[in-house]
Amino acid sequence: MIGSNNEQVVIYIPGLTDGLLAQGFLPFLAKQLNPEGISLIQFIMSSSYGQYGTCSLSTDVEDIDKLISFLIERKKVKLIGLIGHSTGCQDIVTYLKEGKHANKICCAILQGPVSDREYMGMYPMTDTINKQAENLVKAGNGWHFMHPKMYSVPITASRYYSLTGKMTPEDMFSSDIPEPTLKQIFSHIKIPTLWVFSENDECVPATIKAADLVKRIQNNVSGCQVILLPQETHQIKDPALFVQKSTSFITSEFFGSY
Repeated sequence: MIGSNNEQVVIYIPGLTDGLLAQGFLPFLAKQLNPEGISLIQFIMSSSYGQYGTCSLSTDVEDIDKLISFLIERKKVKLIGLIGHSTGCQDIVTYLKEGKHANKICCAILQGPVSDREYMGMYPMTDTINKQAENLVKAGNGWHFMHPKMYSVPITASRYYSLTGKMTPEDMFSSDIPEPTLKQIFSHIKIPTLWVFSENDECVPATIKAADLVKRIQNNVSGCQVILLPQETHQIKDPALFVQKSTSFITSEFFGSY
């Protein structure tokens, strides 16, 4: 999905289990951005599809760094934005803090930035499995694989605990994180960000209101824009509004960077 000579690109960072074109809005967004001279790029990461169980946020950051190095050195790209879906939002937050090229990112969109801990907590065995994973990690055996009956893909204790444990590196969107802590988690984000929540996100427990998640981000992330897509789900079914809002945000930030 990369245009041949575009010097502006947006890199799509997928969520868990995603591969190429896993999200239906991608072709529509690419079609809107290309006439503006902006290419939308999606790439296969080490953690794509079912490989995330043996990876981490750190390996995702390394993958993004390699791609951006290639784009800058070989494709002469000058402006870079990021768009993340679901767990890809955790990658963006982490990349803006740890990435070698973090200073090259001019804007970011976080779509479906919801808690993996709270989502996986909706399954009855999660607490039990999480405790086993935590014990393995604390014993220095985080590299051990969890029993195959416990999870749908091969997954290490470290990755399982990172996804389901409280206040782990990946626990950054949970609704029970105190607001001072939330503010600290996002304090390094200095670029314009667009946060996109869905009103009927099935990955959010029914006891948590999407409107409350919106307020928490508005109150604790400086310089952000936040929108709530009415009647929409985690994987956006009707991309029209999301594509329109995203295109407007990206073009405004890109062309304002010159």
